[in-house]
Amino acid sequence: MELRKILNDFDASEAYALFEPRWQESVDTYAELPILSDNDLLREACAFCGLDQVTTDHALEFSRAIARTPGLALLFWHCHRLVYVAHEYPQRHFTRWPLFSRLGKDAGAFYLLLALSIVPSIRLLHQARGIPESVSRASLFDVALNVRRFSRVRPGLTGILPRGLHWFRRHAGGGLLRIDRLEYIITPFQGTVTVLRHRRSGATLALSQAGIAYQADGLRPVVPLPGGAVPAGGFVSQYAETEEHISGNPVLPVGVVLRDPLALVKSAWEKRLSPGAPVLEMHIPEGGGMGLDVCFNSMRQAIDFFRRYFPDQPFTSIAMQSWILSPDWERIYRPDANFVQLQREVYLYPLPNDGKVLYFIFDRDDVDLKTALRDTSLRRAILDHLGRGGILRNGGMVFLVDDIERFGTQQYRNGSLFLGLKAQDRAALAEYDIAIWREK
Repeated sequence: MELRKILNDFDASEAYALFEPRWQESVDTYAELPILSDNDLLREACAFCGLDQVTTDHALEFSRAIARTPGLALLFWHCHRLVYVAHEYPQRHFTRWPLFSRLGKDAGAFYLLLALSIVPSIRLLHQARGIPESVSRASLFDVALNVRRFSRVRPGLTGILPRGLHWFRRHAGGGLLRIDRLEYIITPFQGTVTVLRHRRSGATLALSQAGIAYQADGLRPVVPLPGGAVPAGGFVSQYAETEEHISGNPVLPVGVVLRDPLALVKSAWEKRLSPGAPVLEMHIPEGGGMGLDVCFNSMRQAIDFFRRYFPDQPFTSIAMQSWILSPDWERIYRPDANFVQLQREVYLYPLPNDGKVLYFIFDRDDVDLKTALRDTSLRRAILDHLGRGGILRNGGMVFLVDDIERFGTQQYRNGSLFLGLKAQDRAALAEYDIAIWREK
C-alpha cells in the first residue's frame, strides 16, 4: 500500500516527507497493535492513565474504526514505529504532524491512541523494576494532562496534539516517573556547563563550555547567530584543562556568564558534573502548586527513589532546562512567584529560546499582544514584557544532590565566592584557589 495514496485519502498529502522515513520497513513488518484489537487492554490503559469515561468510550470507538480501515491501520502502525522504534527520527517533526482533517472529531483521538499504545509495555518495565503501581499511575497521568491541553485548544473534542508524542517517547523506556509533584528521568546531561566543587570550602562553581557565543550581558542570543557570529560587544567562551589548572568563563548562579576567564587550581577542585554525564533530569508537569516545600519534598524523595530502583544508573545532580528558568523572570515577574523562588535555590545557566515559551503559557505558538488573554498574572507579565520590546529565552539549572538538605538556603548565591565573582575580586578569589586567567 502506497503512503501517498493513504495520505491523499486523509487530505494530508503535504505531510508526505514527514511520514516517508522507514515507510517500507513498516509495510514489511506490519502487525495490528494489541491496543486496537483488545478492548479490555485499551479500557484498562485508559483507566490506568486517569482518563474519564467519555474519553475512554471515544478511544474504544475509534480504535475499532482504525482496525476496520486498512490504510489507516497501516499508518497507525507506521506512526507508532516512528515515535517508539525509530529513535533517530527527529522529535521536532512531531510538531508538524497534521491533525488529519478527514477524520473530523477523531483527529486528536488518532494521536491519543498512539500515546496509549505504549502504556502496556511501560507498565511491564515498571513492574520489572519493582516500581510501585501508585508511581506508575501518577507518571502515566501525563496522558490525561495532554487530553486536557487538547480540550483547551480544540474545545469539545477529545484527543492529544501530535507535538505531545515526544513526551511519550521519553516514557517508553520506563524511566520517566512522577515523584509527588515533579517528574524525573535519568539521562545524559544536555547542559552547557561543567560544575566543580572546592574541596576545602565546599563552594560550587560552574564554567561554560568552550565556543559558545554570549552577549555583552553574559546571556545567550535569543536565536543563535549564523556562521558562529558573535553579538556586538559579546564574547566567545573558553575552556581548557592542563595538569595544573581548569580554566574557563565562570557562570554566576544567577544565570549569566562572565567575560573574563578564570583559572582554577585543579588539585583544589573536584569535578562534579560534565556535559554527557548522567543526571536526574527534572520536569514540572502542569497543574498544582510548586512552592519550595513541595519542590524540596519531591526532589528529596526522587533522589532516594531513583537510587533505590535504578542503582545501575548513578547520578550526582538534578538538572533541568525550561522557560521557567530564564534569568529574566526575577526582573519582570513577582519576586514571590513559586518558580522565581525556585530559581534562587538552584544554579542557573543561560540558554537561547527554543521557541516553546509562548506555547506553554498560552497553548499556542503565535500570540497577538492586543487580543491574547490576560487572565493570569503570568500572562499579563509576559504580554507587558513583550509589549515593551522584551524578549523570551530559556534557562538551565543544576542542583547537586549532596546539597539537598540545604535546599531553601540559597546556598549557591550566598557566600564570598559569589560576591568575589561578581566583583572580580582577586583576593577573594584567591581564597578559593582561583585566579583571573588571560590566554597568552
